[in-house]
Amino acid sequence: MIDNNQNQINENDLEFLFSGKKRKKKSKSFTAIKYSALFLGVAVVIFFSINYQAIIKEVSFWYHNEYKNDANTVNQNANNSSRPTVTSKSNSIDIPTFSDNHIFIPAISVDAPISWMVKNTAEETSTALENGVIHLLDTATPGTVGNVFITGHSSNYAWAPGHYKSVFALLNKLSVGDIIYLKYQNKSYAYKVFEQKTIKPDDTSVLEQDQKSILTLMTCTPVGTSLNRLIVKSNQIFPDPKSNINSNNSQAAGTLPGIR
Repeated sequence: MIDNNQNQINENDLEFLFSGKKRKKKSKSFTAIKYSALFLGVAVVIFFSINYQAIIKEVSFWYHNEYKNDANTVNQNANNSSRPTVTSKSNSIDIPTFSDNHIFIPAISVDAPISWMVKNTAEETSTALENGVIHLLDTATPGTVGNVFITGHSSNYAWAPGHYKSVFALLNKLSVGDIIYLKYQNKSYAYKVFEQKTIKPDDTSVLEQDQKSILTLMTCTPVGTSLNRLIVKSNQIFPDPKSNINSNNSQAAGTLPGIR
């Protein structure tokens, strides 16, 4: 009499009986590797989905400037664009024509609106960054002596509002000598990069005001994280900073904006 509770012979058992082959058992290490690879793949897909705008900019910059070994491609593209340019005869600096209250960086194809004098609170900075980059309240403004402090996203969440979520994704590509332009109250200013560095989020020394006319740009790094802050500093070269007026700025709020 057959006991229904006993295990039935299945196809694998028959194959084992008639072929003489041993059953293959998957080791625990193989299973661990499989699931680790699956987890890594999912993580990569999620990271790309969140930061795809910044990643595309990185790849495009690499292709045009490193793969093609043509360091002038970005600048040539900027010069060949629809923007007319005018030349300042006083110091032979080419001043491009761009909109008022904008930042223009030809080397990394940045042309973005600036929200001026934004209070350094999470709510106000987050809202203002949806519309471009922001200038921190209590730091110098162009045309005054001191440190003009501007910050923008490197890669904010893909679903976050705004069209400038990766405006500073290529800030790390700037080199000493690159030119950054600002327009404030319908007057153009030019700054030459002299330093790039990475700092911790609690290093507020970059907010300090002094008797030099400089511009400080900040974003988060590595792209897609808020672990550190990337800082690019530049000196005003046009108009002559000797014509700048003194300001009452001593130092901005004692914390850096918590951007991503």
